[in-house]
Amino acid sequence: MAKEGQFYRDRSKRLEKKGVARESARFAQQIRTVDTLVNALELELESQGLNKSELARLVGVEPANIRRLFSSHGNPTIQTISNLAFELGLELRLVPIVNTKKSSSKPAPKASKGLVPGPRNNRRTPAHV
Repeated sequence: MAKEGQFYRDRSKRLEKKGVARESARFAQQIRTVDTLVNALELELESQGLNKSELARLVGVEPANIRRLFSSHGNPTIQTISNLAFELGLELRLVPIVNTKKSSSKPAPKASKGLVPGPRNNRRTPAHV
């Protein structure tokens, strides 16, 4: 059933006044960002033929921490994501959010997936390989 009528228009205005709508959008963006980054890391991990235990050894953390990160049971820090990306030969990049009220009049650059290949000479391989 479509949301229509004065009730929903008034409700939307009340939410905006309270900052609830903005906070909800911020939270949704956080979830999308973490999902995008973790999915990109997992794809690169698989493309390099590494497993999560090998990645944990490269980064110097317990394998359980890596498993938890990839199973959505954690909220990784930017440092953790950056360290994992580095070991996989990737780097993090920030790009403007497209179609926001705060966006400038300049055209937005093409969005990336958040992780892009970094210099390949930084990639390491597990010690036993």
